[in-house]
Amino acid sequence: MEKKYNVLRFVATLYKILAWVFLVLGILGLPGGVIYGVIMGGQPGQQMAQWVLYGIGMGFGSLLAGAIYFVLFMSLGQFIYVFLDIESNTRKTYLLLEEKSTIVEQVSG
Repeated sequence: MEKKYNVLRFVATLYKILAWVFLVLGILGLPGGVIYGVIMGGQPGQQMAQWVLYGIGMGFGSLLAGAIYFVLFMSLGQFIYVFLDIESNTRKTYLLLEEKSTIVEQVSG
């Protein structure tokens, strides 16, 4: 049976790929935020500690945002696939019922 709605399949796959990209970027943002804080802190002292804490907060914020985007984009891609599967199963059921009714008509008639 032919697969229909190729563009929707492409979009669903694209959402799933984007989900993984956001997750990887969120994970890379954690050390990136810390490194940013250390670089911006400059000389050791109280200001450096504030920048490092700011960088850690930024890194965990990036990790959290990446995780949220991962869940959203992955679920959106899966959501599209669920509807595509429902359509496919409905079409299969229709074809089987139509085939069965044709056989019953041939036997009766």
